Amino acid sequence: MKVIFMRHAQSEYNVNSLINQDPKIKVNITEMGKKQAREVGKELKKKNFEIVFVSDFLRVKQTAELVKGERKIEMIIDKRLNEFKLGFEGQSAEVYYDLRRKSGNVLNYKGNENSESFVDLVNRVKGFVNYLKENKERYSCVLVVTHEAVIQALKVILLKIDEKKAYLTPFGNCKYFEVKI
Repeated sequence: MKVIFMRHAQSEYNVNSLINQDPKIKVNITEMGKKQAREVGKELKKKNFEIVFVSDFLRVKQTAELVKGERKIEMIIDKRLNEFKLGFEGQSAEVYYDLRRKSGNVLNYKGNENSESFVDLVNRVKGFVNYLKENKERYSCVLVVTHEAVIQALKVILLKIDEKKAYLTPFGNCKYFEVKI
């Protein structure tokens, strides 16, 4: 099975460098984000994906809808694809990055007792990857739309990229990569 992993389009919070980790808080994609998603939709039209997996966040669902366009393709929410639980809802991403850097252990840093470290996130995402592997005969091509940190975790799991390198390397809005599972 071919799997296309994609980050959501530019969102209102991306523009303002804010953190949103609660799916109940509705963060929309921007006009630029809509344009990004439509352009990627044209690129991916030839891929003939049969199903789309998304996180439980509005910006991801909006992106997936625009990418799939008029095609009647089922969209399934999988919470294992949800945003990284950082513990800084609505705050500046710079505050998080600064505290993470100062911690001296970026891979295991947690903002509070209810948040995840990057190592925790990788373990959560492994569950989704295992699901895909168990169902690889079911589909020939799948689209997965998710968040930057989840993409970074996927790169660790599937591309065997060093955890720290994957985590500290940005992955742009509406960018994607493809793997065979």
